[in-house]
Amino acid sequence: MIGCMGGDRVMNSLRWRNLFCCLLKRHTPLLSCETGPGLLLVVVLFAACSPGSDASKGGASQELLSIERLAFVPAGSHSLRQVGIVAQGGDPHGGGGLLVDLFEVTRGQWIASGQPLPSQSWGEWGPEQANLPAVGMNRAEALSFARLEDMRLPTVAEWLWCASGSRGQPHPYGPRGMASAANTLEVGLGRSVAVGTFASGRTPGSLLADLEGNVWEWCLDQPPEGVTLSGGGESELGCALGGSFLETTRALHGEAGILARGLDPRHRAIDLGLRRVCAAGDWLLAHKDEFSDSRHEARVRGVGRRWGRPALELLRGLEVEAQGSRGIRWLRAGAEQ
Repeated sequence: MIGCMGGDRVMNSLRWRNLFCCLLKRHTPLLSCETGPGLLLVVVLFAACSPGSDASKGGASQELLSIERLAFVPAGSHSLRQVGIVAQGGDPHGGGGLLVDLFEVTRGQWIASGQPLPSQSWGEWGPEQANLPAVGMNRAEALSFARLEDMRLPTVAEWLWCASGSRGQPHPYGPRGMASAANTLEVGLGRSVAVGTFASGRTPGSLLADLEGNVWEWCLDQPPEGVTLSGGGESELGCALGGSFLETTRALHGEAGILARGLDPRHRAIDLGLRRVCAAGDWLLAHKDEFSDSRHEARVRGVGRRWGRPALELLRGLEVEAQGSRGIRWLRAGAEQ
């Protein structure tokens, strides 16, 4: 295991690698750069030191639009026969797909919502912790937070679909575990880190971050009866998936079962957070006015480029249904590029 000094070296290496990655992409709009709030913070700080930047003049950093925090995951299903469960997202026959938080919900997002801090939040959440995952909430509090923006917690089947994809890969980032791809026990940090820090652990296509490690993520339901949970616990009442910084690297599914832990819905923990999902079409129609401001056109097109061709069929249908919504049109145009 990497000790404390080793953990510091790991974090420094990750910071420099992520900064270099973002600098290579500086020709793209800042907020459509494929980073997360954790990595975005590095870029914002870099930009703040540049002559003429808003921050250097005392201005505030640009806020992320809600849609910029979301990934598009196409509908589909895959049978994980070894563990006796079908990973499925959306309606595989009717299209649609899911919108999913790119990152675990952060402490900054929780505070900005006005929701009371989880009653067991392990101290105050200061500005310097804004990009760390929000933790310590029970399932009811997680559900309540998700509903604020017309979202919810994922089902076990949806979470596994987002993480393993159509190929049923055993890790979110590929077929084999990698020591530097997730904040797990082997890395030796002993704490959660800013969401998106482990860029090499992102899921291909959707670019979802931290589905393995960092913090466990609440799910809406329980696995089917008879499915083994490699994280232990009883699943009759609830569960969380994905592992955490206190857990060793394990496959999402395999001989040991699925990477889940059975939990009482009242459970709270320092390594337990949430990620939200929703039906893509319904959410986009309900929230289209939030991303239709002409000042945000380039940023919304950037989201469409990130979602890519898997979202095109849905977006073309929504463009007709939304009767000329500029935001939907910009998303569709971006996805076609």
